[in-house]
Amino acid sequence: IFLSGDDGRIFQVKNDVPPPVSPVFLKSHYAAGQRGILKAIPTVHGTFVGAFEAVPGTNMTVLTLQLKREAFWDISLTVWLTLFFLLALLTASYFAALFLAGRISGPVELLKNAADRIMRHDFKRPVDLRPMWGDFAGLAATFNLMQSELGRYHSLQLDKLFDEKRKLDLLISLMRDGVMLTDAQYRVLFLNDSAKRVLDSGLFDALFQGRPALSRREKNRLIAREVVAKYAGREAFLVPRSGGKSFFRAMSELFKANSSGEAVRLIVLRDVTIEHEIDVMKEDFFNAIAHDLRAPLLGMQGYIKLIEASARDARERDEYLAAMAVSVRRLFELVEGVLEIARMETGSIKLNPSEFSFEECAGRAVDALRPVLEDKRLAVTVAADPAADTVYGDERLVGRVLNNLLSNAAKFTPPGGSVTIDCHATEAGGRLVRVSDTGIGVDPENLETIFEKYRQTEAGKTAGGYGLGLAIVRTIAAVHGGSARAKSAGAGKGTVFELTLPPKPGPDAPQTAVTHSAAVAPAAVRRRRRRPRHRRERPI
Repeated sequence: IFLSGDDGRIFQVKNDVPPPVSPVFLKSHYAAGQRGILKAIPTVHGTFVGAFEAVPGTNMTVLTLQLKREAFWDISLTVWLTLFFLLALLTASYFAALFLAGRISGPVELLKNAADRIMRHDFKRPVDLRPMWGDFAGLAATFNLMQSELGRYHSLQLDKLFDEKRKLDLLISLMRDGVMLTDAQYRVLFLNDSAKRVLDSGLFDALFQGRPALSRREKNRLIAREVVAKYAGREAFLVPRSGGKSFFRAMSELFKANSSGEAVRLIVLRDVTIEHEIDVMKEDFFNAIAHDLRAPLLGMQGYIKLIEASARDARERDEYLAAMAVSVRRLFELVEGVLEIARMETGSIKLNPSEFSFEECAGRAVDALRPVLEDKRLAVTVAADPAADTVYGDERLVGRVLNNLLSNAAKFTPPGGSVTIDCHATEAGGRLVRVSDTGIGVDPENLETIFEKYRQTEAGKTAGGYGLGLAIVRTIAAVHGGSARAKSAGAGKGTVFELTLPPKPGPDAPQTAVTHSAAVAPAAVRRRRRRPRHRRERPI
């Protein structure tokens, strides 16, 4: 510790030799403030460090000086000692961790290996208890007990599984239906006896013509692929057999058998021979009934015509003969309706789809019911959007639908009302046909009931009929792959019947831009062309 003046000169006390610090160096630092730190003071004896502070009221400054290497020795020593102890602590911790890890990892590894064996259904090797210590010993003993119980349970389940498999194999072997299991490439994995008989029936011999000799496995693969491509999800196919023939309907489903992602295909060949024979018997029965009913009915109609021509009393003709004619006509309608819907349900009716004009088809339906429509003074409008006049379907059956819906509308629409028949294109490219009337309407709870066979509302029973017209409409829609439904706001608010037909498969043919409207009046049916956006009815 020294005392210096403001000029930087250090006062020398007896027996004290201050370090040779430059007064100019000190004076420059004193000028910077009343106190400060001197980080590096160069001298001939080495670098010094120090600090200074001015004495208040004087021109003196207290100065402390020390060689830099001496000033930082204690700090360096402390730092090195700290690092040494930290290193020693880390080394001890590392070896302690190694020791403990060795003590812990051994039992843990044994338990892990035991768990892996259980996953592989190996329940015979228990965990070795000798390396276990502390709580690991209790855990290993519990693990061995659990493994023993699992092994016993697994053995019981395997016995049950094998027993169920034997029962299932017996059941599948006795099934009339054929069952095939293949992989994604149609390689056959399983066949029951019924499926083998179908594959060996000779139906698929054409697949092997012109091919070199194939193994049995490759033949089965080709047959399975052919069954899925040609018959799955379609009509029943005929399979020849000794002493007769069988009919089968194929169904196929592809699914993943396990988590490995390997796909398998299940092919079921359902034996529908009995069903087919029953359908043939039903068709023969209905044809016989129709024949037996038509003959006397035709005879009755002939005699009625003769009586009407020769009758002189108008009252007899009007009351009796007219009643007989009405009864015969209604009986004819019933027989035709029953036969029609029976043929549809048994699949005896085959579609003859083609493209036809909706305008012309609807016009024929209107012309067929002209007397009824004129008698009730009903205004009928027939219209089709320019891009929707061309309809794809069975023209005769679609005409039958329009006839039934128009007849139904005429029956339940009061005199002076109106009926609208229109056709629009759907988003999918099909057709939406609507028949709307201003009749008595249908209660919302009966909108589905009216499509059932022989089911009528109270108003329908009053108006006459047998409850087959709308059932035939829905059946024809289903045969086409479409749908039929009714909409009504309630009694007295009219009814809208909608028929949806699917689009033509493949590229659509150019459509005809035609629209048509007609008003049925007592004198005649008037038709005129007009723009599709301005639809008007011409009331009678």
